[in-house]
Amino acid sequence: MRNLFLILVSLLFLAKVPAQAQELRAIVTINAPQLTIIDRKVINEFEKVVTSYLNNTRFTDEFFEPEERIDCNFTFTISSETNEREFTAELLIQSSRPVFGSDYSSTLINYLDKPAKIQYEEFQPIEFNQNSFTSSLSSLLTFYAYLIIGVDADTYAPLAGEEYYRQAENVVTLLPAAVINNDNAWTNSGGQRTRFRLLLELLNPRARPYRQLLYDYHRKGLDVLESDPVAGRTVMAQSIENLRDVHSDIPNSILINIFTASKSQELIDVFTASPPTERKAVYQVLSTVDPAKLNVFRTLR
Repeated sequence: MRNLFLILVSLLFLAKVPAQAQELRAIVTINAPQLTIIDRKVINEFEKVVTSYLNNTRFTDEFFEPEERIDCNFTFTISSETNEREFTAELLIQSSRPVFGSDYSSTLINYLDKPAKIQYEEFQPIEFNQNSFTSSLSSLLTFYAYLIIGVDADTYAPLAGEEYYRQAENVVTLLPAAVINNDNAWTNSGGQRTRFRLLLELLNPRARPYRQLLYDYHRKGLDVLESDPVAGRTVMAQSIENLRDVHSDIPNSILINIFTASKSQELIDVFTASPPTERKAVYQVLSTVDPAKLNVFRTLR
């Protein structure tokens, strides 16, 4: 009888504990073709530890069902080694979201962080703490985790990613001076395309049209294509007009580059079937905001 009572008490207690689920479903890849200092087994361990951290850390208070976890990729390409515990890498961050009514996933982020300074010692744990600095590696991974979650949230509700961008900002605020001095990607250095500048753009009120675009383009456009292709394309075409405002208000915007890098083929696939007027209007916007990809979008003329 006593055992039954204890079981019932335990079940009641567990019922009051909010369910937890991690937000990310990350694939981590390490490209290290020419290691000369760092032992290959350390790099293999690094890949496992980073994968575990991203997939087993709960970064927010939100509950994610297993099928709701955000698919993302972290690809490190090691370019140089400083010593046995430090290397420089290009870090490619990619994330995607499913499109309603289809088996298609739409890329949200396709961003190359270079160079990223990585410090890692074999068997070193990566610890998550929202309120204090634990390591430069933890800060880097947590920063991008919040950006990925924030951008994903912006596609499901207008400006819903704000709190996650603020969490990413907090990661930067907690960085010691020594870490910032060792990796100037944590600064808005000379107008360069740094991770910190990317964050500043997302938090910039002038980028609100871009974040509204994320919602309209995905939730009101892509997500209805299967049921109503004409209506979906119309909303997507209208949302793309927001890029003009961002292009005008934020010179050399990283956000526009991320959008066109992520969406080039998708835009061509969607709007090739559009009426000429709509297709050309989309082409005019894209060729204006990202002339470097003129040849890519030429088929939409």
